[in-house]
Amino acid sequence: MRTFRLTGDDTARFMELRDTCMIDEAQNFRTSAHDNASLGFQYWHDRIEKDHVVGIEIGDELKAIGGLNRFVGEKLDHKGLIWGMYVAPELRGAGAADLIMNALVEAGQGVVRQLQLTLAADNIAAQRFYERHGFKLYAIEPDALRRADGFADEALMWRLL
Repeated sequence: MRTFRLTGDDTARFMELRDTCMIDEAQNFRTSAHDNASLGFQYWHDRIEKDHVVGIEIGDELKAIGGLNRFVGEKLDHKGLIWGMYVAPELRGAGAADLIMNALVEAGQGVVRQLQLTLAADNIAAQRFYERHGFKLYAIEPDALRRADGFADEALMWRLL
């Protein structure tokens, strides 16, 4: 298992793994598979180059991803957003998510004052994971996510660095 920061050269395999998670874990992401696919290669290439995106690979296969971007503007740039956390099922419980989160927190140190993230409020395992990494729940947005079976609340969490 190798943890590394992605570059634009990793865009195609990043997109492949992200497409998989948007389909297999649709209920846990705020972006639909359709919306994700419509963004296209150039969008993801540029975002990977701009943000701090971490991956884990086994051999040459990307198996886990997570990103950190900094908010823009002098009133908001003290905050970073953790986004797109995903670990392939075969690596769950093996510490891959911890490696990614630790790398993202480290990347935020000295750059931003706090980190934020959102998740489906019914994703209790993810919430517990984020709590272990120092995040605290600060709000629930009712009916924030439209799902095939109705609406779901979104949990908002933050952590001071």
